[in-house]
Amino acid sequence: MKARNEDIENKVHKTMKLLDEMPPLEVHHHFRVRLMQRVEREKSERSQKSFLGTSRHLDARLAFMALLIALNIGSAMSALLRQESPVATTISERVESFNDDDTSPALAYYDQADS
Repeated sequence: MKARNEDIENKVHKTMKLLDEMPPLEVHHHFRVRLMQRVEREKSERSQKSFLGTSRHLDARLAFMALLIALNIGSAMSALLRQESPVATTISERVESFNDDDTSPALAYYDQADS
């Protein structure tokens, strides 16, 4: 384990020595200007591509949403036009409509089984 640590330390020292011996890099004086021009050019190209790419998806989604809204409005209108009586019933009217009458046709089967 100790030998392995020494190997790692030797490799690190060699690497650091090579980095120290490297000549310093010199940047061209127009480097920043060219870099910023390239960034702007790529940004505009990307925005044009993304706008064209998403507009197709946006159009399809918008058309689908419009279709769903039209179907919802159509079904609501047909439901409203089909009803002849007003919808406004109160809870008390609903409760009064329920009764304990067991003579309905739905319960006739159970009445016959008991007798």
